[in-house]
Amino acid sequence: MTYSDTLNYLGVLYQLKANRTGFLSYLGGMAGGNYATYGSFIFPMGVNYELPTGSQPAIDEETAAAGVTPTTQTTAQATNTVQIFHEGYKVSYAKESRVNEVSGVALNAGTLNNTAMAFQRAAALGRMAIKMDYSFLNGSYQAASSTSTAAKTRGLITAISTHEVAAGSTDLSKDLINQLLVSLTADSDLDNPVMIGGAFQKTQISNIYGFAPDDRNIGGVNVSRVVTDFGEFDYVMALHCPASTLVIADGSKLRPVYCPYNGDIITDELLAKTGAADAGQIYSQAGIDYGHEKFHGKITGLTTS
Repeated sequence: MTYSDTLNYLGVLYQLKANRTGFLSYLGGMAGGNYATYGSFIFPMGVNYELPTGSQPAIDEETAAAGVTPTTQTTAQATNTVQIFHEGYKVSYAKESRVNEVSGVALNAGTLNNTAMAFQRAAALGRMAIKMDYSFLNGSYQAASSTSTAAKTRGLITAISTHEVAAGSTDLSKDLINQLLVSLTADSDLDNPVMIGGAFQKTQISNIYGFAPDDRNIGGVNVSRVVTDFGEFDYVMALHCPASTLVIADGSKLRPVYCPYNGDIITDELLAKTGAADAGQIYSQAGIDYGHEKFHGKITGLTTS
């Protein structure tokens, strides 16, 4: 509840940590971009199968004439779950009435308009976006086996297990990146490759791949796109990515998934009156579809300073 003792202030309104949803923004934001909807919490991410490694057959004419024994290719269903994201806000009538008061001091009429409800709603949306951004990267899977069990989506970083390079508390290097890329090519064509990491690993990327031409007036590099033997990679600054981890993902396999309520992927509504206050809530059922974890890789245990 926002009461009248939550003071108003004059000046430009700044949101601290406003850029902490870089991964969610890359996916298109909370309600934009390429997303899918399903009518259940558990959703399919694809049907997976694996062919054997290459070998040279030795089939003679008599064996070929006798016929062939059929081989059944087995498949497996990859799934994830959406989870509930729910934020509320409520502002008392007394707070909404104080339209010309800053830090408890009255101002001239018309100096300030009380926008408490609009601000609290925007802050609720921001909180939800931050929680989605974190969950889509770091979420630990849990299916809602009962009404008292919270569904939790499996995040991209948590899902990756096949293609992982352990740095062993060493600096990010081209050798580590190439080691991961060589491993990834066994399973992924990297149709739309992207590097995902935090601020420090971004500086390491610039140090590794940067080249600054001689200039008397301009110095430094800012590498935001890397060219490798395996493709060109954009760098997504995702501050919810662990500082010691760098992810290389196939962006074409990533998308948010929603289980809509009443046709809406995000429900934003005012609530019934329960006293001298206005209240609202924002509700969504969302998760991430990453295709198969073998399409993505990560380097862990990197130095962070």
